[in-house]
Formats: sequence, structure tokens, C-alpha cells
Amino acid sequence: MDGLPIPRVVWLKDNVVVQSRGENVNIATTNNGRSSTLSIRSASVASSNGIYTCMATNNAGSSQRATIVDSMPTSTSTIPLGEVVLDKP
Repeated sequence: MDGLPIPRVVWLKDNVVVQSRGENVNIATTNNGRSSTLSIRSASVASSNGIYTCMATNNAGSSQRATIVDSMPTSTSTIPLGEVVLDKP
């Protein structure tokens, strides 16, 4: 993600805000605000399934990317969501 000013990032699961350090997830954002990663510890757990959305917002507006997680018991993967850019004119 990129933007000026640095965007505020919120992760959602099925349109509900994900807590940064929940029982099954961890959200890490770099110090420069250019990267935010949501990690699911036990993706084989059925409760991990759903639509995950990364929403970035600043004074220039907002942008979001979403992906569907439909886990399988032995699957491990990383799914890139793509670039999110917000620039104030």
C-alpha cells in the first residue's frame, strides 16, 4: 500500500473488524506504513473461512482489496491482494 498521508489500515472478516491480535490471527504493519499483513495461524479451522478485506483510508479517500479464504485441512498458502495506492492531490 502507498499513500500520502500514510493511510490507516483496517482488516475485516465478513465485514467485521478483525482484532490485531486475536485468538487465531495476527496483523503486522511495517513502521513506514507501507505494508500490512494478516496472518491466520490455523487456517484449517472452519471459523477462519470467509471474506477478508484490507481497507486503507486517508484524506485522499479509501481503497480496499478482498480475498476469499476457504481453507482445507492440509493447505498452507499466501495470497497477494495487490497494491493499494492512495495519494492526496
